[in-house]
Amino acid sequence: WKKAKGDLQKAVNTPINSTSDVSAKHLHDKMKRLETFLSGHNIVVTGKTVCINVCSEGKYFCLDFIAKKIVGQGESQISSRPEAAFPLAALTVFLCQKYPDLLKLFLARLYKSCPYLVPYYIPYQGQNEDDYLKQLGYVYYEGVVETQAMFLKRMSGIVRLYAAVIVTPPILNNPHPHGMKHAWIWLARLLNLQPRSDITATVLVDFLEVAGYEMQKTYGKQFQKLMEALAIEFLPKVKKATLPGSGGPLQRLEYFLEEYHKEGTIPKPLGILDSTFWKIS
Repeated sequence: WKKAKGDLQKAVNTPINSTSDVSAKHLHDKMKRLETFLSGHNIVVTGKTVCINVCSEGKYFCLDFIAKKIVGQGESQISSRPEAAFPLAALTVFLCQKYPDLLKLFLARLYKSCPYLVPYYIPYQGQNEDDYLKQLGYVYYEGVVETQAMFLKRMSGIVRLYAAVIVTPPILNNPHPHGMKHAWIWLARLLNLQPRSDITATVLVDFLEVAGYEMQKTYGKQFQKLMEALAIEFLPKVKKATLPGSGGPLQRLEYFLEEYHKEGTIPKPLGILDSTFWKIS
């Protein structure tokens, strides 16, 4: 199993790590390579032939590993370069259309890393502090918990990835595996929860910066009403929940809402793959 797992992981790592928006042809190549591999055909990885059927559970091992890799890219790559969310989201949508079980694994990995995408604030129930922080999504390095700034940055990347998946048009002529209605559901549910310091403002801004443009196109006046409720009713709650000395995310949210009400619209997110991108020359 150890050797087989290593080969299967390499077969997944190579196309996911090189997924980018350099061109539609390049992105289609990564999609096709993973589809070929997951379909049971042989592929060559670093000069070696690899097949998913090397063991009975090879396919599901790879689907879970793909979900883990994609979420990991959200934490690392997208948190530093937000526009990288869109090519990875396109790959995710394509694979979830082909393999519905991948969507379940992808969402499970998302929710474990960032429970605020459920959305859910895990309550403290008497567990020790380290275990509780890990449940909230914090990561420990050599026994030391990451800084709050690093935590928020990672959560930002994961939220942007999730929002990008929702707004990315289906690649195949099948229904979207997790489309626009989930943006409305998430935002409405979040606004019905009592906010928390730092994290609520962070996930709100990152989600709306990516999904807000398509949400306003899809829901029109209803979205406008939701944004008004956010500014009038929910923002004061966020202010009240914000702890002293941690107002950065709150300021981002206030600025975002000020710009929205001034311009009357949310701009198209940087890096989104529109129809012109997919026209392969």
